[in-house]
Amino acid sequence: MTPKLFAACFLLYAVTAFAQLAENNHPELDWYSIETEHFFVHFHDGTERTAKLTAKIAEEVFEPVTDLYQYRPDDKVHFVIRDHDDFSNGAAFFYDNKIEIWASAMEFELRGSHNWLRNVITHEYTHMVQIGASRKITRRIPAFYLQAIGYEQDKREDVLHGGPNVIASYPIAMTVMPAWFAEGVAQYQLPGLDYDTWDSHRDMILRTATIDNKLLTYNEMGGFGKNSLGNEKAYNHGYAFVSYLASKYGIEVLRETSHSMKGLFRVTLDGALKKATGKPARELYTDWVRHLKEKYAHELQSIRSNRVEGQIVEPVGIGNFNPAWGPDGVSRLHVTTFASDYLSQTGFVVKGPLAGKKQKGKGRIKFGIGWSPDGKTLAFGDKKARGKGGSHFFDLYLVDLPSGKETRLTRGMRAHSPAWHLDGKKLVFVLGRDGTENLATIEVATGAVTHLTNFTSGEQVVHPQWAADGKSVLYSMYTGNSQDIFVLDVVSGQSQPLLQSQADSRDASFSPDGRKIYFSWNKTGIFNIYSMDLQTRQTQQLTNVLGGAFMPSVNRNGEFLFSTFTSDGYKIALLKHPKAIEPAASEYHTYTNGVQLASIDNSAGSTVIERIRNKNYDDSSVPAYQIKPYKTQPSSLALLPRVMLDYGTLKLGSYFYSYDVLNKFGFLAGFDVNKRADYDIFVLFDYRKFGPTIFLEGYNQVQNTKFQVTDRETLVRRELFNVDEATDKFRYNLLEFDAGLSFKLSDTNELRTSFILSRYSARAKFQERVGQSTLNYKYFVGRDISARWIHRGLARNLDSEINPRGRKFELRYDREFNKFLVDFATDRIVSAEVFKNYNYNKVTVDWQEHFAMPIKKHTLSFDLDGGFIDTKVDSFFNFFAGGIVGNRGYPFYSIEGRKMVQARATYRFPLMHNMDLRFLHLYFDKVYLGAFYDYGNAFDGDIKFDDFKSSVGGELRMEASSFYSFPTRVFFNAAYGLDTFENTQQVYGKEWRFYFGISFGYLD
Repeated sequence: MTPKLFAACFLLYAVTAFAQLAENNHPELDWYSIETEHFFVHFHDGTERTAKLTAKIAEEVFEPVTDLYQYRPDDKVHFVIRDHDDFSNGAAFFYDNKIEIWASAMEFELRGSHNWLRNVITHEYTHMVQIGASRKITRRIPAFYLQAIGYEQDKREDVLHGGPNVIASYPIAMTVMPAWFAEGVAQYQLPGLDYDTWDSHRDMILRTATIDNKLLTYNEMGGFGKNSLGNEKAYNHGYAFVSYLASKYGIEVLRETSHSMKGLFRVTLDGALKKATGKPARELYTDWVRHLKEKYAHELQSIRSNRVEGQIVEPVGIGNFNPAWGPDGVSRLHVTTFASDYLSQTGFVVKGPLAGKKQKGKGRIKFGIGWSPDGKTLAFGDKKARGKGGSHFFDLYLVDLPSGKETRLTRGMRAHSPAWHLDGKKLVFVLGRDGTENLATIEVATGAVTHLTNFTSGEQVVHPQWAADGKSVLYSMYTGNSQDIFVLDVVSGQSQPLLQSQADSRDASFSPDGRKIYFSWNKTGIFNIYSMDLQTRQTQQLTNVLGGAFMPSVNRNGEFLFSTFTSDGYKIALLKHPKAIEPAASEYHTYTNGVQLASIDNSAGSTVIERIRNKNYDDSSVPAYQIKPYKTQPSSLALLPRVMLDYGTLKLGSYFYSYDVLNKFGFLAGFDVNKRADYDIFVLFDYRKFGPTIFLEGYNQVQNTKFQVTDRETLVRRELFNVDEATDKFRYNLLEFDAGLSFKLSDTNELRTSFILSRYSARAKFQERVGQSTLNYKYFVGRDISARWIHRGLARNLDSEINPRGRKFELRYDREFNKFLVDFATDRIVSAEVFKNYNYNKVTVDWQEHFAMPIKKHTLSFDLDGGFIDTKVDSFFNFFAGGIVGNRGYPFYSIEGRKMVQARATYRFPLMHNMDLRFLHLYFDKVYLGAFYDYGNAFDGDIKFDDFKSSVGGELRMEASSFYSFPTRVFFNAAYGLDTFENTQQVYGKEWRFYFGISFGYLD
């Protein structure tokens, strides 16, 4: 009578459905800390400048942000500064009381230029404060969980429950906030602060979406889960909508709306907005959209009638950047996202006579590509290689176009944006570290590097290009909230501004004769292509677009390639022989939030805002903070209370977790218990200070049951107990401990090795004429040495959860040393277990292939599961090949053996996509249908395909979200067994079986 660990496994599944491969632990880094009045700042070696500046800026913004929302965090907030990858972002982890900041400045194609650290620190800290002001209860309880697990009626005689056929886990959030409002207020920050501004890129996205009727709906603005452009629209529209609300109703509307969300039954923002403004939320949204349409219709009148946009020649994808003509003036290339959903999924395309064998390349290319003067070699920056500790840094690569051969030029240099010298022997490029970028050159033949600049205070340089004389370099540099164009004299090392203004000028390149430069400039509020005569410094506007024009390249025939922004993303356009555009034809006025300080009352912190308004700051120097070696800083213990329905009983419990702020160690635990003292417990502990992760895991499940023992002889000779045929009581206790190491072998591969110790025991209370007789015994003791190779190569896309593409593979080997109860000693009243040893090798494999079909969003998937035990074993150790994760037309326990082959084919397709439906706190996004065929068997002897079982069925999957931020994924399977067979005197097959689940992920 061996209950399986279904419930204990469910405890884990419910909170780890998003589990990915192990993180890189970076043991090579030494960590340090700075403590200020309100913050801790933790940083690793090489990021001291960024850490000190973070401490300075955080203290400056603490008072104005907390005063605006009238909320102060209950403890010092932890900033964690990272620079171990070429990556730029910030993230607020409210429930962990920490903010992570990447030192590298964000160079994002959908945002303008801003002071990175001042912007991101204020943005993320605003998140911490505004979310804190909105929470319903203590941040130590992020959510409650409602859960259920149901079982099949069919089961073996020696188990308590059948296989699971219902698995449900649903969170009740204690902080509810839509993406548009959370990100909107974090970008809006404070009027007059100007660390983030409504820049031309943001206006470009909103403008094109408005005029093409592609604004996000009010529902769509509530969450993410879109492609890169769609996700940015949630930020963009949120910023614009929040600015509109603050302008019309006063900045205090942000605080009042946030505080109103504290209500326990506020499951959407709608009621809070109405309470703060007096208008229903959807009416506010409609008014805002009407305002945008009227505004842009008026402001674009002169441009609409004088458009000069060129012809789009590369329309596929949301991201097409950095076009370049080849030296022959006919061939061309550009960086592209192809048909991918995200701007990070890039490669390049070469077209024309010079393309050779390398017409396409994929990697992690972000910046421009250099084309050698002879047209045979490309140079580019790519961060596909995995370096020390698992880091991904940009390095320079060369591609020989005729042969297609690729050569890596640098290693771990953090180098990108290469441009060829006219002699074809060296490159100028950008390299960065600790949030600062510089220019350098490299000799292609020898790899010798010469630094051209020595910036140390967070300067950002962009898009270097050699002048025709080979003695100077053209580049752009961030200056405040814009970029300006400079020329560097290579010999003297001195830079001079070539174009410096309040507007943003960027992407400069030389004309073929070297007499002009062509660049992108938002002089009118919209980015267009301009030319500048280097002798007279006269500029001329050459394009007049509704979106934006960037990254020009011109050939000797006067033909322009450039990246043009549309409501569907960036495309490559071709413009032949453009003429100068008169200023009146491109007249446009940018949109500003227009908030007046007069609308802010004293309680909102107007005095503080006045003090920082237009404040001149100097970040070239930072205070001399005391730096100490990092000491462990565990987060507060978080609780996730849970109510669970399991085998018809109500269980109460909770999850617990706490992790060090650096994620160097921590634990996740859970338990539940019912009124008859059944309980499930698990504890997972990770230690990540070394290369491999050390993990310790423990599981314990106890169940009590009552039934009549009708076959006493299998437990103890019946004559030893003077027994009635009455109800007997049993208590089963399943205990397991795992200890092991997890090695991250690559971005897609992990190796987990472990030692597993198991002990299953029972207590039997037999009813007798004179009372009860108790028997305590162990029935299984197991020791297992295990190794698992896990490969996850699934493509990242919008449907990667509901309809995956790519490959998943897991191979596992176990060497098991087990003792299993077979009898009791009979020469005495006191029982003694008699065990049999089962020592064997076991191999299991799970191989999944998901193929995209010619019809968009249709896939064909194959799943092969196999298992092999190399010696005869008791059926206790068998593989079970039916049920929810096996051949679904048959019960879990109906197909068993020490060998297993199980295959599955599934065809999936969308029934509804982009549903955009909301009901209360639920948002419904997409529904997929599938048809499947399961085929396989578990057996002991030779493989006999005549004995294999088949089932067919259908599948429904739905992807939704709850409370704006919790993924909610639902599946329903119906399977029909095509074959009939008998097992343990029961016939299976020729009947429908059903399975249901709701959680964060699917059971793939």
